[in-house]
Amino acid sequence: MAKEEDRIDAMRKALLSLQELTGQDFGYDLEKWHHFLQSSDEFKNNYTNRYGWTAVCVGIKELIADKDHSRRVELAQQTMDEEM
Repeated sequence: MAKEEDRIDAMRKALLSLQELTGQDFGYDLEKWHHFLQSSDEFKNNYTNRYGWTAVCVGIKELIADKDHSRRVELAQQTMDEEM
């Protein structure tokens, strides 16, 4: 099982990668990222790939409802704020 610190670090790295790749910044708002990626002409085909799309949709919904994820978002944001 992944350590809490590892999960938060992975979240921060994923956010930075998304920001660099897309030029957008929705922070840790999964709903906004999900909507943007599925409606973007540039990213839609990769994001909605037929082999993983069902799993992506289920995973996003689960994370949005997950209280542990919400807590990790707060921790990730705090550590980013502290570094600035």
